[in-house]
Amino acid sequence: MAFELPDHLPRRGLTQDNSTQVLTKIGQTRHTALNASLAASWVNELDLSIQATESRICQKIHDDIPAFERYLRSSTSIQARLSELCTTVEALTDSLNNSKTGILPTLLEMLTAHETLSAQTNDSQGLLCASTHLLDIRRDLCELSDKVQQGQLPEAARACVRLQRLITAAPDPLERADIMKEIQKKYRTLSDRLQEQLNDAYARSVLLSSAGNTITLTILSSTNVPPTSTAISLSAIFHSLTSDPLTTRLSGFRRDLMHKIVDEVLRSLRPITATDSDCSNTVSLSLSSTSPTPLQSLRTLMTFLNSHFFAHLPHAQASFPATLYIPITSAILTHLLKPSIPSSLPALPSFLETVDEAIDFEGSLLSGEIRDRPIRSWGNDVAGHYEKKRRESFLRQARGIISGPENGSTSMVEVAIQQSPDTFNHSVMLETDVDAWNFHDETTQKLIDPSTSQTIQQQSGHPGNAHTSRPDDQDHDDSPGDDEVASDEWGWGDDGDVDDGEAGKNDGAEKERLSQDTLQTEVQSSALDDPWDDDGWSSESQPPLPSHDPDPDREASGSMPKVVPKMATRLEKFSAKSKGLGSPNPYTGMSPVGPQVAQTPLAKPTRSHPPQRKKPVDRETYLVSSRAKKALEIAEDVMREGHKLLNSDVFAQYSSTTTVPGQLLIAAAPSILDLHRALYPIAHSSSLARDPNLAMLWSNDCKFLSDEVAKLRHRHELASTEERWPETADRLKALGELCYDDAVRRQQEAVRNILVGAQHFVEVSISEQFDECKSAMEQVLQEITSVAHQWKQTLARSRYVQAVGLIVDDTLFQVMDDILSLEDIPEADSERLSELCEVLAPLEELFVFVPGEQSVVGSYVPLWYKFSYLSWLIKGSIADISYLFDQGMLVDYETDELVRLVRALFAETPLRQNTIAKLAQGHPLPV
Repeated sequence: MAFELPDHLPRRGLTQDNSTQVLTKIGQTRHTALNASLAASWVNELDLSIQATESRICQKIHDDIPAFERYLRSSTSIQARLSELCTTVEALTDSLNNSKTGILPTLLEMLTAHETLSAQTNDSQGLLCASTHLLDIRRDLCELSDKVQQGQLPEAARACVRLQRLITAAPDPLERADIMKEIQKKYRTLSDRLQEQLNDAYARSVLLSSAGNTITLTILSSTNVPPTSTAISLSAIFHSLTSDPLTTRLSGFRRDLMHKIVDEVLRSLRPITATDSDCSNTVSLSLSSTSPTPLQSLRTLMTFLNSHFFAHLPHAQASFPATLYIPITSAILTHLLKPSIPSSLPALPSFLETVDEAIDFEGSLLSGEIRDRPIRSWGNDVAGHYEKKRRESFLRQARGIISGPENGSTSMVEVAIQQSPDTFNHSVMLETDVDAWNFHDETTQKLIDPSTSQTIQQQSGHPGNAHTSRPDDQDHDDSPGDDEVASDEWGWGDDGDVDDGEAGKNDGAEKERLSQDTLQTEVQSSALDDPWDDDGWSSESQPPLPSHDPDPDREASGSMPKVVPKMATRLEKFSAKSKGLGSPNPYTGMSPVGPQVAQTPLAKPTRSHPPQRKKPVDRETYLVSSRAKKALEIAEDVMREGHKLLNSDVFAQYSSTTTVPGQLLIAAAPSILDLHRALYPIAHSSSLARDPNLAMLWSNDCKFLSDEVAKLRHRHELASTEERWPETADRLKALGELCYDDAVRRQQEAVRNILVGAQHFVEVSISEQFDECKSAMEQVLQEITSVAHQWKQTLARSRYVQAVGLIVDDTLFQVMDDILSLEDIPEADSERLSELCEVLAPLEELFVFVPGEQSVVGSYVPLWYKFSYLSWLIKGSIADISYLFDQGMLVDYETDELVRLVRALFAETPLRQNTIAKLAQGHPLPV
């Protein structure tokens, strides 16, 4: 059926002929409308259409009759030729395809016969070629078998090569034949036997044997092939061996030569002797007292090999001697030169002769070739290698000393104490009428640093004396008449003032004292019997008071700041006054009388004259470990040897582009102390954490090494270490201070843990609770006394009083904080609390260094006088407290602390209310 066009496609009218139109009508007519008349009309239309077509054709012919006749003649001619062509084709087909006379059947028959003949000819030629090749293989196989049996190994090797070529070039039919498999099997058998005989002949010709202490290399010029008497030369053996077996043999020879002869010569310095004869050439390695140098022995060996071994190698293995260059030069560096680096300068010349000889020997191995020369490159930097080995030796020695077990050996170091210059930054003049305290009748001026109180509070972790920072008690006065300071009102006027003339006279002596080197005296620690009877400190020297200046190094490192002495408060003045007047002490158990603080009064500087330095305090001593001194001695030896090498021209002929001789060794000197600083805390971490005295001894070591670094730097100054010495000294100093602070902090924590057993001193009227509190306080006393006993013989006096002062001050703060925090203190509790406070009274003796002199506890324990009055305040009446407050004797206490104490001690009465109201108004101003 016809394919209907889609409706969206454009339609184009089709030209239809008459027959198509009639047929269209017939198709569109329904069968019900079909009748004879309709069919007749269709027939009539067709006839009319045919007639019209014939009329048009006739009209066309008549319109162009010549063309029509021409077309007609052409059509008739074509028809005749077509008929003739058909007849000719039929005849040709018969001549080609006729079964009897046709060309194609005859040609096919002839080609088939030719193919058969060609196949027969090829078979005959292949059979002839295979037979001929097989005969050649048989001939060579028989020759190979005969030569192998007769021991003619070179001829057998050549026959084996020819046979291998014949087997490889066998024709394809013969290659797949069964006989070839048998031939190949027999060939492999003979070839293996030949290689076995050649290997056996090589093993007999090149023999490396050992007997006792002698190693012998024997090379025979010729050898017999068993079981025959046929001789074969070493050259023939090398040329007869195939490539792979020969390479394997030479590799094994090189390995045995290096391991058994070359390495042995270089390691054990055993000599080589060579013996030559007509048939046997021997080189022996044996022990001898008159032995040549190892390099001379290697020269003998290489000469022997060149004459009796390398000369017989085939051309394909001519490069084998060059393969010994890298192993031999590496062995010389590894087993001769590097282990022979001397450990002292006097031994260097002989070693450098060995280096020169090794460089010459390396050149002889090259035979004119241009290659890398590792020995010469190593020799050009021989100074650096020597210094590196010496540096490793020094570091190894230092590591052994540092990480070794503790032996307890110590020595005493004596140093001069230089008081730091007075600091007047941010200071104010406090004008006080001392007559209010009944000391003098005239007005004096005090130079007070307003940051002192704040510094004490920060260091102690608790509020200090608020009186020193009260603005009501300070008067600024810049008049020039205030340059002098009254030094007697504190009870410190023992030294008096020094006039300008005396100061000028003493200036030169002071500078001379400061320029002297530190005196060190070796004393064994076992000689210190009792540090309390013989503390090792000079009885004529006084402990230097800590400086008002904060230590910038310790603040930067975040470590604990040093103790800053607090200014004398009114409690101290009152104590001094009472003692001077001979009045009875209201507190008999623990005297609040403050000792005379051995401190020179500060003088206010004038605008025209700089502040003068204080006189240096006499010398003080402290212990250092022998470990630190040995490490310092090693660093000193490194510097000394480096400078000797620097000033020597022993390496002048060796060109080195890396470093100057001696510079590398000198630069290693700070590494000794850096190693000591880094390794000791790790190797002895458990001991440092367990033993507080060892921690302080380590702190002393760091301080001692830091001080000695400056001397080393000045004695052996060099540009390469100019930056490292200050860094090493600073790090040692910082580590020493950190260890010092950690030891103090650990003891503070230990005391706090003991005070936990006191349970904040609550309900001490109960006997069991009081016993526990008293036991805790006695343990605190014992703990502090024990560690002070150890530190007194280890630390310098200035550092001892600072360390123990921090521990005691922190302990007093904990006790006072617990007691002042009690909300109710009954009368029974107050008596026992006072008794508990008296337990810590012996701590004052820790700050007495010369029998008969007063304690300096007030200078290093800011809370001592405040704590001394606490026991008396707890037992005293409300009238006593009010009287002391009115007299200005309780200025060390904050008003809220006094209010809490009054409320806890006394019942609610109008007197208590009036007293609290008076206390809340603040401390009275001095008159």
